[in-house]
Amino acid sequence: IVMLDETARHEALEALTRQALFDELTGLPNRNHAVQSLERLTAAGTPLLLLSADVDRFQLINETLGPEFGDRLLHALGQRLLAHMRHSPHPSSVSRLGEDQFLLLVEGLEAPEQAEILARKLLEATRLPLRLDEQELTVHLSVGLALSPRDGRDAATLLRAAESAMHRAKQIPGSAFALFDPQLDKRARSMLQAE
Repeated sequence: IVMLDETARHEALEALTRQALFDELTGLPNRNHAVQSLERLTAAGTPLLLLSADVDRFQLINETLGPEFGDRLLHALGQRLLAHMRHSPHPSSVSRLGEDQFLLLVEGLEAPEQAEILARKLLEATRLPLRLDEQELTVHLSVGLALSPRDGRDAATLLRAAESAMHRAKQIPGSAFALFDPQLDKRARSMLQAE
């Protein structure tokens, strides 16, 4: 009885841990897991590249094809991102931050030129249409790039930098990426302060 009780408790604890650290829809690590990894790596001073990737016009997909189709699309896209990053020569991970946003973390990259090459390859891999049932969709991503230690030495600053760059990429038509620019960030902060 004690053994059965301990097994049930252990299984329940594993399920709670999984819920706390993994996204139910895609099976990928979630925001909590990504932030923990980012905090650990930045605290150790590991050079890294953070990519914040957002699906363009995802709301339109949900409204026209339904949320169930949108969920399946996110799952398929998550798997494609994961498959692409498995070929990276650097240790990397793919997480789902929420709704239609993914976070990719690549260790050992600190040169902007290397980051841009990786971003181009990622966008090429996601330009191939995704086939779900009878539907074939081409997904456009807006990707923001931030480098540590260049753009931030802690998780919160680096995440903010990647988000800022991703919003700049959204202003470019089609699939696009943008590298974090501290000058644009300063200008945005001063505009917010003025408002």
